[in-house]
Amino acid sequence: MKTVLLPVALLVALVGCSEALKPAQPESKLYFGPIPLPLIPPASVCVAPLGCVMFNIMCPPCYKPGGGGSGSGTCSAARPGVPTDIVTQRQAALANGNEYRRKHGAAPLTVDPALEAEAQQYAEYLASTKQFLHSQPAGRYGENLAKIPCSSTNPPATIAGANTAWYGEKPNYCPAGGAVDTKVAVAGHFTQLVWKGSQKVGYGAAVGPDGYLVVVARYTPPGNVAGAAAAQQNIQCQEVP
Repeated sequence: MKTVLLPVALLVALVGCSEALKPAQPESKLYFGPIPLPLIPPASVCVAPLGCVMFNIMCPPCYKPGGGGSGSGTCSAARPGVPTDIVTQRQAALANGNEYRRKHGAAPLTVDPALEAEAQQYAEYLASTKQFLHSQPAGRYGENLAKIPCSSTNPPATIAGANTAWYGEKPNYCPAGGAVDTKVAVAGHFTQLVWKGSQKVGYGAAVGPDGYLVVVARYTPPGNVAGAAAAQQNIQCQEVP
């Protein structure tokens, strides 16, 4: 059976944030939106409206981050580069990401050092160049991206905060379910997060001079395989207590 891998990324590019663009759920506000790789313009870069969080799916809608205080973690435009608490952030992300997976019948992920190193390198590249585009995994891994303002508190500007935001896409997929390729633009980050077939993960994060935390999560084997059969086998909408 021929399978098509649908990577997940997030990036918003609209002229401004609009209340009308906000979905009823989730509460989290970031730019995301998965999209089949062949449909991603090779050289296109979406620009996030000021003060918005971003996910990249080609240029999804923009959501204003919650809060407005000093944010969380060590995210600060005055300290661009790798967050000083990156180790703690990765541990927290692995814990909350695996809890989301547990709720949907998926086994916990373990860290792949090589995947982590690649994700970190790409996060630093995106943050320093102010770009927000998917890499070209060529079926080697699944990928979720997030770009969160340092001032955001809902979700917090941390790797775990990105997990929370991705999980917030759940109402866009469950309880109806179905083939991922029909809902990848609105739920692809959630489906990759809880994809049962994925076993390894690597998290990368970097702060850009523009005051955004860029988060890159890579998964192997990659999730979001096209087709209803793959989705039925790998995505469980019914939550485990």
